[in-house]
Amino acid sequence: TTREVTVTIEDKTSVYGDALKELTSSVTEGTVIEGDDLGIALTKAEGTTVGEYAITGTASNTNYNVTFVNGTYTITTREVTVTIDNKTSVYGEDLKELTSNVTEGTVVEGDDLGIVLTKAEGKDAGEYAITGTASNTNYNVTFVDGTYTITTREVTVTIDNKTSVYGEDLKELTSNVTEGTVIEGDDLGIALTKAEGTTVGEYAITGTASNTNYDVTFVE
Repeated sequence: TTREVTVTIEDKTSVYGDALKELTSSVTEGTVIEGDDLGIALTKAEGTTVGEYAITGTASNTNYNVTFVNGTYTITTREVTVTIDNKTSVYGEDLKELTSNVTEGTVVEGDDLGIVLTKAEGKDAGEYAITGTASNTNYNVTFVDGTYTITTREVTVTIDNKTSVYGEDLKELTSNVTEGTVIEGDDLGIALTKAEGTTVGEYAITGTASNTNYDVTFVE
């Protein structure tokens, strides 16, 4: 009669994209006659993406009745770090394209991490987080977030000189943007103030701007 033996297939693990490890097994019950070869062939279930795959076996030596304890081949996610690039633009300009780079680990040739980068909502001057997601489930992607900085828009406002005769109503104070541009629809929030006094003399006219998206330089 055939000789009874049990062969246990060893579990294996490798990282997605690495070479698969050699499949191995050992006799865990019964004995094999010295010099005999069980003719074992081990096979991993098809697939190279992340997951668990059965490892099964066959034995060609008909003198043995071989019972296999199947193994499991586990392919784990590949670790990579993606650093998101910082970006800067001036308030009112088009936002720049968001970009990133793999700074730790490697990506298997031909793979796409499926990265989507997102800037926090807002277009006023300030700092906004840039975050990322990756849809390729064969990778465990750690993101180093970036910062999108929108800087204030530079404009120069020249205050118009005014003259009036002592005792007459003071004239309306006015100004004009003489350098830089103001985004259509924006209001700089300019307030002009004449130094105190109504007697004959010269008085400075100064200005302030309340719109924090602009850095306004006044020519008094």
